Amino acid sequence: MHRILLCIFIAISCSFFLSCKTAKTTSQSEGLYAGVWQLSSIKGQPLSAAVAPSAVPSLQFQTDGTLLGFTGCNRFNGRYNPQAKAGMFEPGAMTKMYCEGSVENEFLALLQQSDRISIKGKQLILFNANDMLMSFIQP
Repeated sequence: MHRILLCIFIAISCSFFLSCKTAKTTSQSEGLYAGVWQLSSIKGQPLSAAVAPSAVPSLQFQTDGTLLGFTGCNRFNGRYNPQAKAGMFEPGAMTKMYCEGSVENEFLALLQQSDRISIKGKQLILFNANDMLMSFIQP
């Protein structure tokens, strides 16, 4: 009888601990898909006040691996794989408007260099090795 009660207690304890871990992982991954992420800094430097609010670059991650983005001038799409060690982002189609003074070139170059994503609350950070490349916030 004691063995049966011990087995039931162990089974319930294991399922409790596993369900807590699963819930935590799910909420972190859901954070990635929680909407639009707006660029807030490049290499630790806040965006210049000269960047108009309508020209702030942004990213939006889809659950199917699609990435939608705005460079501050042009819109683009592509694919992403957060588990990739290199080449986490694959470019896709992009509009080709000319916009003077945008951060587009630097934004796209840093996006291609990214090899790790970190989410802390409403902040998303892209890294290359241990270097912070860009940070994003949710408005």
